[in-house]
Amino acid sequence: MIGRALLRTALGALLACGALATGAVVLAAPLGQESGGGSNMGYLFAGFAVVWVGVIVYLFSISKRDQSLRRELDDVRQRVADREKEAQP
Repeated sequence: MIGRALLRTALGALLACGALATGAVVLAAPLGQESGGGSNMGYLFAGFAVVWVGVIVYLFSISKRDQSLRRELDDVRQRVADREKEAQP
């Protein structure tokens, strides 16, 4: 359980850092002015890439948890069905 909580916290921090980095890059250049040769575009791309990687990893972890819960639910259903069969005369 601690591992999952740590993973969620790390993913949240990753997403927050990516969002902050993207916002900082966008705000770095004054509105209506081009920065020297578009040098901030690399930072903007890197910020968006970090955010999207974080989103993809988060969705993957949700998918894995969903699969685990479905397996556990199927196991519980099977146990209940087995007990009902045993209880019938």
